[in-house]
Amino acid sequence: MRICWVSLHESPDFEAPRALASAGHAVSLLVRPSTKAPDFGASLLHLDDTGAEVARERGMQGAYELSRRLHRSILDSGEAFDYVEIPVEHGLGYVTVREQHLLRTLGATAVGIRLGMPEVERRAAASQLHLISASERQVCVLEDDSMRHADGLIGRSEDVFASVRTRLGRSEATYRWTDARQYVAAVEQLVRETRDLPDVRTAAGVTTDTLVSVIVPFYREPIEVLSAAVQSALAQSHDAVEVLVVNDGSPLPEKDEILARVSSLDSRVRVLHKPNGGLATARNHAIDAASGDYLLFLDADNELRPEYAETGLRAFARHRDLMALTPECRHYHARKGDGGLYRPLPYDHTLAIYRNVFGDAGSMFRTAAFREHGLRYDPDVDIYSDWAIWLDCARLGLRFEPMPRTLFDYRVHGDSMMSTRAFDEHISILALLIERHAPSFTPEESRRVLTTLADGWGVGACLATLAPIEAVEFSPGRFARTIYGGGFTARLLDRAGRAAERSPLVAKLGRSIARSTLRMHRWRQRKRRGSE
Repeated sequence: MRICWVSLHESPDFEAPRALASAGHAVSLLVRPSTKAPDFGASLLHLDDTGAEVARERGMQGAYELSRRLHRSILDSGEAFDYVEIPVEHGLGYVTVREQHLLRTLGATAVGIRLGMPEVERRAAASQLHLISASERQVCVLEDDSMRHADGLIGRSEDVFASVRTRLGRSEATYRWTDARQYVAAVEQLVRETRDLPDVRTAAGVTTDTLVSVIVPFYREPIEVLSAAVQSALAQSHDAVEVLVVNDGSPLPEKDEILARVSSLDSRVRVLHKPNGGLATARNHAIDAASGDYLLFLDADNELRPEYAETGLRAFARHRDLMALTPECRHYHARKGDGGLYRPLPYDHTLAIYRNVFGDAGSMFRTAAFREHGLRYDPDVDIYSDWAIWLDCARLGLRFEPMPRTLFDYRVHGDSMMSTRAFDEHISILALLIERHAPSFTPEESRRVLTTLADGWGVGACLATLAPIEAVEFSPGRFARTIYGGGFTARLLDRAGRAAERSPLVAKLGRSIARSTLRMHRWRQRKRRGSE
């Protein structure tokens, strides 16, 4: 077998790859450029780790970037590996595992995650004690997702496997070993079992006549911006698309001319008209009128990459229960240029109401998610309607997943809805979002969620947390209604918090006080119940 064994440690323990080489397998080591070559004849592949330490310090974005570099290094090697083994640390396996899980990018290669005792135990302990920060929790989500969807987990400690089974529900395809012989046998068994997986995991399953409906709400975008969006939809490598441009009661005097010009671009363009009701109502109107089995949402100031629809269809074809995909998007500014990547995360209960880390405008759905399961965009939380959709999917048990590919470009400009409304209306809308759309939480999950909120909502939320803490009782819904019910005190504290955020020291102190208060309240609750 051809095997790629990954480690970014300065001085890796080569016991495992040495055993594989001794058993007659061709072993390639993917390591840092500074790593000294071992003495058992393995070939070396070098990861571009420029700025790797800095990347790790940047939390989730840095971990994600390291994972992307690792995956790119495997692809660039040109090798058809039978097995790739990646350590769980820093989410290194996330992009490779997710690409294999959704698209089988590496073909029939089996991807195994090597479990390490300190890393897994530290994450589990931090989560249980509610001491983990929101940014570190996001890295933990990358690692958990890698362990959940890898072809196999391999390690020495039964305690680690027990932790994974408890937290992630992963019991199949786990391989424990205590010596070199058992390790080699476990790897060989994992590869055999991966090759025996059903064809749905390896077949492309794309049909050229599958219709994708691209939905483009229009309100006041200039002709050049709207045209660029529509043309990006028409330029998809998958030809079977219809483009529904929804005129949401545009106030522009030249709207008729704009819509006529856009409609003339291609016979696949349809223009729909409705009274003004906001972005959510425009999308809902087009959902009812769409003819496709799949819906791809495109805001009028964004643009799709040509391969988006085809890539999405490949993933949907492999996973029949998958209802939605959320790709990366590249932010850009007409004057400032590149604004960085937005990288969605797999759904995580602890992060659910921290902020929308699950997908932005520009996601792809099965039409059945709306017509058979009743999904709709909520106009009452218009600026956060994408966020509400993911919470609704989680509440209804509909499967949605991120895709680690950049498939559309997001235009950033000063008069967008998020720029002009989100900051000022965050308090009241977030409360409604939580109360109406958030899934139910167990008491344990609620405590983790509230600790994450205190860490991530800013000093204003931290200050507000201190006042009515006795009324909260660790219910996120009551928390939202109490703190963000639109009262004078909440708004005053929020404004004070915004000012305090200008001082990193004050911001850090405020969050620390809020987390301590939540933990103290939990202790007081336990003590009170014990005395009753």
